[in-house]
Formats: sequence, C-alpha cells, structure tokens
Amino acid sequence: MNPARWIEVDLGAIARNTRAVRGLLDPSTRFSAVVKADGYGHGAAAVGRTALAHGADALAVAELAEALALRRAGIKAPVLVMGPVPPENAPIVIKERLAVMMDDPRLLSALSRAARVGRPAAVHVKADLGMARWGVPLGELRDFLAKVRRTKGVRLEGVFAHPGYMPGKNGPRSEALVEEFFSVLGGAPNLEGVEIHVADSALLLNFPRFQKSRVRIGNLIYGIVPGGSPLKLENPWQAFSRLVRVRTIAEGRPVGYGGEFIASRAMTVASAPTGYAHGLTMEPAGFRAGFGSPVFWGFVRGVRCPFVGRVGMGHVLLDVSAVPDVRPGDAVRLPLRRTASAGWARVYKPVSRAR
Repeated sequence: MNPARWIEVDLGAIARNTRAVRGLLDPSTRFSAVVKADGYGHGAAAVGRTALAHGADALAVAELAEALALRRAGIKAPVLVMGPVPPENAPIVIKERLAVMMDDPRLLSALSRAARVGRPAAVHVKADLGMARWGVPLGELRDFLAKVRRTKGVRLEGVFAHPGYMPGKNGPRSEALVEEFFSVLGGAPNLEGVEIHVADSALLLNFPRFQKSRVRIGNLIYGIVPGGSPLKLENPWQAFSRLVRVRTIAEGRPVGYGGEFIASRAMTVASAPTGYAHGLTMEPAGFRAGFGSPVFWGFVRGVRCPFVGRVGMGHVLLDVSAVPDVRPGDAVRLPLRRTASAGWARVYKPVSRAR
C-alpha cells in the first residue's frame, strides 16, 4: 500500500555532512552527534548509526526515553542525556551505561546508591549560562563539582554549558558568558581528563576556539546552517504527500474554509490528505478576495504549486494549474517542519559506497 504521507531521508547526505563537521575539528576534539527529537525528524537510530560510522564519537539526546530507544535499536555507543533525569530512574541509567546531565543533588545520591561495583555512573555537570531551564548557577559550580567528586559510585566525565547563542542576535553576550564559564573552571581543581564542552553548531561555526574537549552538533549534520557558513552541506530530508483529487474550478469561486480564497481565474486545484493534524500547521496569508500572493507552496514534478485557502485538519489544497497532465497519485513535496513528522512513514536512501 502506498502511504499518503512519507519522509525521504538521504543517509548519504547525513554521512557527508558528518564528515564535513569532522573536518572542522581539531584531531583531539571529540564529536557528539545530537539525535534528540527523533533525530530532528530524520529517525534517531538511522541517523545515529550513520553519524557514528562517519566521524561522530558519541550521541546526545534530550530525554532518557530517547536514549533508551537508541539502546533498544542496538546502539551501544556512548550516549549523553542532556536534559533532567528523575532520580527514580537512576538504576536504568546504570544498567544501560548512559551518561547523564547533572545539576540535581537528589539524582547524584540516587546514582551513588544504584551504582554497581566496577560500573560507576557517568555524569556531565551542566552550568546555567542564563537560559534558566536547568543547570548549576556559575557562582555555585565549583562547590557542586567538588560535591560530585566526593560522591562514591559517580564518575565526573564532563562539564558543559549552553549559552543560547543565536547568530546575529546575542554574539557578544554569549562570547562573554562562555569565557566566564571557562574562567570559573580554570579555578576548579581536579578537572584533568574531564571533558569540557559548550559548542553547538552555531558556536562551532562562529567561535571555533570554543571546541575544547568535545562539540555537540545537531543542525549541521542535518544540513541546517545557522547564520550562514562556507560549508557545503546537503539537505537530507524531504516530506511528501500524494494528490487524491484533482478538479477545475471557475473564476470567482470561493475555495476552502470561510471562503477566504476566491479564484481570480479558472484554475486546477488538487487536494492532498495532509493537514495540521499531521504537522502542516502553516496558513497562507494575503488571500482576501483573491488578492496578494500565497506564502506557502508545494512542488509537483518540480513545479511550484501555491497553497489555496487555509490548511485543514486533514487536507491541503494546491493550485496545480501549471503542472501538465496532473493526476491523482502524483507526489507533492510539502514544506513541513522536520520535527513535526512524528508518525510519518520514512523511506531511507542508503549511503552509497561510491562516495
């Protein structure tokens, strides 16, 4: 049965993007590929395996459930859970050999109790650089690190931070926060062999000196370039639906919910069974009485086809007048947000050995 909606993921592009990132790094810098949110909608296990095979040393996720899904998929590589882990899940962390973000004395105690002989819990203490979601305040960081060092059954594997840098918005402030973080760590004892990491995709591109021991890269391996880059990256992701009805409508006819779109000419309109219930939440603007230009469109056989009217819960309409011999069953590429594709079928294009 042909799916009504599917995502095509080019694992060759993921591989080449991963190698491009690896080429930016110093030989001693380790590389965690971020596969949170199901690999940004690409599939965490498939992306994780590909990244590990082409330059990444480890994986990183946001939640414990995401890490456990990787383990169930057979991935044995190091995995860091970057978000909070409830203390009651400490035994699972130990059993699955996961590294976890540490900012909570309750979790620290729970990991110490759950630790097995010869298998200490690996933790990465996180400093809060102003995002105010989790992490240890900088003024308390040294004392908290000392507490972790004193705790039996726990191994301090890393110290990290996330300044919330956005290119073109808060560069000077982010740079100052990171330098302050490094300064605090410079006065902390016993950090030899502990990984220090702050750089995500944007920081790596714009502040390469912040590589330190490790980088955590998501956007770049998915071909998303924050703030521009000379890197030649590829987009490995495309979302498709299938046209189910095609009809001709007359000039002056209102179309869709509320009759907000009025056809300014005779046109061929096609419907696809994909709407906001499937993640297609955008709505065109400027359709009053048929004037203005649509904001969003899909592509049928490479031809740009504007959306017509509002996106419905289970459908979208497109003006396919410019597509020769258009018919039901034709594929339409849609501008779906990648992380909105949960529940869509995925079709993977494998890594080519020729490249």
